[in-house]
Amino acid sequence: MKSPPLYFEFSRNTLKACHQNDGAELPLERAPDGRLTTAGRDRLAAALKQLLRTKGWPAVAANGLHQVVRLQIEREFPLAPDELAWGYQLQGPPQRQPDGALKQPVLVAAVKKEIVSDYAEVLAAAGLTPVFTLAALARAALCAYPPAAYAVLELGADQCELAGFDGDASAFLRVLPALSPPEAAALDALAQTVRPLVRGRKLYIFGSDEPAAQLARRLGLEVNCEPVRTAAGPGRSAALLGLKKFAEDQGGLPLTLQLAPAAGVKKSVEPALVEWGVRAALLLLAVLLFPALEALLLTGPLEHKVTAFEAQAGLLETNVDRELGFLQNLKQNQPLYLEAFYVISKAAPQGIHLDSITMNRRGEVALRGSLRNGDQVADFRAKLIGSGFFAGVTVEDQTPSPDHQKVNVRMTAQWQPPAKLQTLAIGPTPAELGGGATNSAAPPGRPAPGGNY
Repeated sequence: MKSPPLYFEFSRNTLKACHQNDGAELPLERAPDGRLTTAGRDRLAAALKQLLRTKGWPAVAANGLHQVVRLQIEREFPLAPDELAWGYQLQGPPQRQPDGALKQPVLVAAVKKEIVSDYAEVLAAAGLTPVFTLAALARAALCAYPPAAYAVLELGADQCELAGFDGDASAFLRVLPALSPPEAAALDALAQTVRPLVRGRKLYIFGSDEPAAQLARRLGLEVNCEPVRTAAGPGRSAALLGLKKFAEDQGGLPLTLQLAPAAGVKKSVEPALVEWGVRAALLLLAVLLFPALEALLLTGPLEHKVTAFEAQAGLLETNVDRELGFLQNLKQNQPLYLEAFYVISKAAPQGIHLDSITMNRRGEVALRGSLRNGDQVADFRAKLIGSGFFAGVTVEDQTPSPDHQKVNVRMTAQWQPPAKLQTLAIGPTPAELGGGATNSAAPPGRPAPGGNY
């Protein structure tokens, strides 16, 4: 008869075990790189053997592994599939693509193989055949009536884990610092990290009641928090209880990580020579037929992609040419406001006070201010005309101030025609840009500076 399964959860510092209504916890010893130490693995395997004998727990036989999606994983992940312990779970029904093809969305989980191999070797040394899944997916089974989009947070002693689910669209997992002790600063930092990650405004919180309540208050009305209470005791973690519930309700695991047999564990029955010959023949046949099948299967999708790329390139070229023409036209027709200000600043004498300067696209300039005396007014007008930028400069009004300490003046000017302005070189000289004297002679074609800024 089939025995009830035995469940394990590997956390940072503890191995938790659960079988029916019984549980136990064993310590883990890790090296600085996070791997289990050799001595720690030996002691853990011995403790597991003693635990199985003492409690009479059975070994769990592995069910068949999921059909692999090796080619897609090899394309998307930075490590080869042989270097990973990985698995996947179907995410809803197949979806029809624009080109008519059907694609099946899947949720893929992967971790470096050596991390899971440590656990597999310990369990194999204790006479167990392990099947691995993710604790975050197991905890979600304890969430009562979850919406389409929600998140699950466990406040653990070693670390906190936040998992988010968005229907059949996507999922994520984040490992966060532990709340030990749950001080206000740590709770504030955790709330700031969790708030933007929670989808659907629904958050299930596993852990101690008081830290969970404090975190819920900090998240406020933006996130609908629901604490989830679990039975206390050895081996009663949320992950193990959720895994047990999922297996009882669904008859399997939420997602199985594929892992080759651990090093040093031999199969009890070696394959016969005839079986090896059949395998070799099938492999040779697959190698010979693969190029033809690949060409047959990929021709249609590749042709569709090339057509789409060509259409997109033509559209992009049209848009770029249109925008470039607009920018070039804008540059050629922009008014010379900055150039006019530069000429006025170079011609302005010492002590000038400008109340207002107005100008428009037609080149009409109106200036109102005050100078020390009439000689400065005449000199200022002469320098503006001598710059070559203005076709004419007129002093509309020149009135002494009541205290006779300055002269209030109002002047108007008109730019030169555009054709003539294009022949002028207006702007600061290299010496001015480099911090040299401001009254040095201007290069050919540049109006001579007529004063200081």
